Amino acid sequence: MPHLAAYAAAKAYVLSLGEALHVELAPKVGITVLCPGLMDTGFLAVADFKPTPAMKRSMTTPAHAVSVGLAALFAGKATAMPGGINKVMAFGTRFLSRQFTAKMAYRMSKG
Repeated sequence: MPHLAAYAAAKAYVLSLGEALHVELAPKVGITVLCPGLMDTGFLAVADFKPTPAMKRSMTTPAHAVSVGLAALFAGKATAMPGGINKVMAFGTRFLSRQFTAKMAYRMSKG
């Protein structure tokens, strides 16, 4: 993710770790990684970051993210991702090169 490389790398690590622990610790411990994407928390305004229209369309509320995350946890799922646009984007990256995906994310972040 251009402009957020370290942040994105940390998120990728958390996802990989959580998915591994989900298998490793089951069934004694339930692990679900919540991947909410961009959320409307007020943080962006504090950080003086203005989301593009494309970013705004993919935003979810904290309440919705919590609801989806808890439902996935209680259902025994490894991951949870609220928002249709987030799911489509994540699924679509399986068919695209990482370089193409990075360029697309860069264009989206510019507006």
